Amino acid sequence: DTPGEAGHGDFDLGDASSGDDGPRQPLLQVVKMMLTNPAIMIIAAIEFCSGYLRNGILQWYKPFAKETHRLPAFVHDHWGMLNCVAGILGGVTAGMISDRLFGSRRGPVAAVLYVLMVVGALAMYPTLGNKGIGWVVVVMTLAIIGVHGMLSGTASADFGGKKNAGIATGIIDGFVYLGSATQAMVYGQVLPKGDDAKTAENWRIWPILMVPFSLVGLVLATFVWNARPKAHTQPVVPLPPPPPIDVPE
Repeated sequence: DTPGEAGHGDFDLGDASSGDDGPRQPLLQVVKMMLTNPAIMIIAAIEFCSGYLRNGILQWYKPFAKETHRLPAFVHDHWGMLNCVAGILGGVTAGMISDRLFGSRRGPVAAVLYVLMVVGALAMYPTLGNKGIGWVVVVMTLAIIGVHGMLSGTASADFGGKKNAGIATGIIDGFVYLGSATQAMVYGQVLPKGDDAKTAENWRIWPILMVPFSLVGLVLATFVWNARPKAHTQPVVPLPPPPPIDVPE
């Protein structure tokens, strides 16, 4: 629970629970507090877009490659391994950018990676007709899992604080899966089926419907660009010196 328990020196994490030494609040009160926190809800909305985009890539690349006869292909044949590598690199890269360039702020990293998602969604369109699309979606996977780790895994602990990190993560991650369910319903209706699926041009709606979610996620990320958790402790303001007392001689 603390750095000291792992053999390191304890330090103030500066999260939303910093300075809160009181008893743990009731569950419903914490949930209400999280749902009325603007930063938490904006992050949840960003992660809704992340869920849509993440599974829009992970669930549909292999069916696309198979139906359009883009096989054999290195990306298709090593899809699981490449997703693993992309996920690890995405998380590590996002963390390094956050700590080294943006002073541990999470919003700027999400915005940068969402720019990569916008570019990737646009790049999918001209690469539908060749095997290059496989590497495009691998880079997009790196970007979107980087966003997911930075917000669901890190910002939730920042803004929820160590006392409420689990509830904050649950709320934010719930929006991820709501986004995933949304993409499943949307793509299940609009993507080609049967013989139509064998023509790559009929899959154009696949990247097209990623662009608006990428743009919305990017715009929302700018809303929390400078957001930082508010600690419970307040800075001590020194009192002014008392006025001099005139002592009669």
